[in-house]
Amino acid sequence: MAPKLVGLREVIRIASAMLAAHWAFICAALLCFQEASTSAQMPAKYCQKFHIDVALFSVGVMLYFFDCYSAESMEQVARVKKTINARPRSGHESQRFKSDMRTIDCALRWGVAHRLPKVKEVMHACVRRGHGEAAVKVFDQMLEKGPVPDADLINKAVSHAFFQLVAGILSDESIRMDGLRLIEIVRAHGIDMSPTIQNRLLAAWENQLPDSVLEYLLHMRRE
Repeated sequence: MAPKLVGLREVIRIASAMLAAHWAFICAALLCFQEASTSAQMPAKYCQKFHIDVALFSVGVMLYFFDCYSAESMEQVARVKKTINARPRSGHESQRFKSDMRTIDCALRWGVAHRLPKVKEVMHACVRRGHGEAAVKVFDQMLEKGPVPDADLINKAVSHAFFQLVAGILSDESIRMDGLRLIEIVRAHGIDMSPTIQNRLLAAWENQLPDSVLEYLLHMRRE
């Protein structure tokens, strides 16, 4: 069996184990896409990206019928993305993968030095690999020590993706406890809260934000 087909079936196997019986329908659709791309002799370098895009699209279709901003749903998406992103490619990408995983492993074992270059390096690695556990570890350190100095100099796209990853992994209880601090830390990175993070906050508080959070959000809009 060709490697690309093995890879897709492995994604399907993992997804089927994680999410319940309704995945059977999505898996059947994925296999149809697989056979279509194989029959069309799609170039290998595009075929893998095509399969990954279809897999993530299928996750989105499934979550459309559920509470897509619940902690469980966000965690399921992050787990699927982490599984897919954690697979090394060839050449330069394989070296990048190994470097990212070393960075993430060090962050999980010993934390991150409270300096801009180190924090930025770990944030990039977490985003590239969809590694929610390491992202939450870095966020917990930010809660303890505050944002790293000059955090607003970190690439805005990376900061957006990083905090969306964090918000998707945090439990409802954690968000209710540290939601205001999350907003402050996001703002310290020179970015506004994305709709995804805002919806995650609303879901955690069951659409009833506390007065302190409402006042802070209103103050942000007036600025």
